[in-house]
Amino acid sequence: MMKNTILTFLLVLLFVGCKMQNGGLLDISGLTVEMQKNPEGVSTLHPRFSWLLASDKQDVMQTAYQIEVATSEKDLKDSTNLVWNTGHVVSDQSSMVEYAGAPLESNKKYYWRVTVWSNTGNKAESCIQSWSMALLNDSDWKAQWIGLNDSVNLKLDGDRSILPARYLRKEFDLQSKPKRAVLYISGIGSSVCYMNGERIGNDVFGPLPTWYDVSVPYLTYDVTSMIKNGTNTVGVALGNGRYLSMRAHSMHGFGLPRLIAQLNVEYDNGETVSIISDESWKATSKGPITENNEFDGEKYDARLELGKWTENGYDDSAWTKVDLMESPKGKLVAQISPSLKVMEEIKPVSIKSVGEGRYIVDMGQNMVGLQQVKLTGKKDKPITMRFAEVLKDNGTELYLDNLRSALVTDVYTPARMVSLFGNPRLFIMVSSL
Repeated sequence: MMKNTILTFLLVLLFVGCKMQNGGLLDISGLTVEMQKNPEGVSTLHPRFSWLLASDKQDVMQTAYQIEVATSEKDLKDSTNLVWNTGHVVSDQSSMVEYAGAPLESNKKYYWRVTVWSNTGNKAESCIQSWSMALLNDSDWKAQWIGLNDSVNLKLDGDRSILPARYLRKEFDLQSKPKRAVLYISGIGSSVCYMNGERIGNDVFGPLPTWYDVSVPYLTYDVTSMIKNGTNTVGVALGNGRYLSMRAHSMHGFGLPRLIAQLNVEYDNGETVSIISDESWKATSKGPITENNEFDGEKYDARLELGKWTENGYDDSAWTKVDLMESPKGKLVAQISPSLKVMEEIKPVSIKSVGEGRYIVDMGQNMVGLQQVKLTGKKDKPITMRFAEVLKDNGTELYLDNLRSALVTDVYTPARMVSLFGNPRLFIMVSSL
């Protein structure tokens, strides 16, 4: 009796929020546009809609659907000013239904819902979902490519490329709290972006690497909640990724890292303004990340930390004006695939001291990720972490022959006595035991 009650309660919870008619429980879930939930920056002019149907009864099938799309939640709720209304379509299709309404507009947000009828006579209406369009035309971009044209800082250690990360920032003023604010950004090779001191998104090594002579992906973020009336600050930490060759003579490269960013702001009265990357930005390469290379690792010197450089009022008088950089040969395109993200956190299965201040940390599996370590570090004394897939037969040394020339080493230098060494800030992906 208790088990039946619990199961019934769980079913009720599962189907809460759906509008149903004719009795029975019918639930619409898993709503996606272009296989993503509420995606930002969709570039196709005919996005595809998908959904899942669930019921508390057996042998329930969809017999018809209706998709409605509007440019506001209110219009969608009222079924007015719709840009697409399929009407009642007799079909069991619930995957990849292609948009066939009015032409979709660049930088526009759309809201949609689907109503489903089943063979049991039930009808269910989904919750309202949304998606936004990318910048569809080259002319929509007002921003310029910027960076530091400082080849003099590019060092070579044999074939190994060494270049510090660069940090870029811009303060800007807005007349009021915006109705909507969307950031379109491509920091290549790798980048992390901040708004008013808060990290934007949870992408790792965004945007994804590609052959930059053909295409250059950009990411789209709705940052409305992060923007405030008055002064705001956008900051970007820019790493080498795959844009700068990791091996100067034996791998293809595309040049020095660079950034393009455009923040489109819309006010309640319909007025719009764009904050763009241009010569007004400031930059420095004299920050804590002195080396970053996907083969070799990251060197982080906490003695060079820049303070609150992503926040308003920061003194950047010692920074330089950015350089305008040549545009990559490839076309700017909205990134279709999701970026790399942290999917799971695992703990080591063992930590073994092997003498002379060295420890073997066994993660129990071959993995790719970022390390988080708690330890006590001494001021000015580097902490070195090296990574491998297997140990040598003696069990006290890493086997590195299969990694060839890759150094796979992170080095953290404390600025003071510390008790915490976190994960690398930006650009290093490592395989470890």
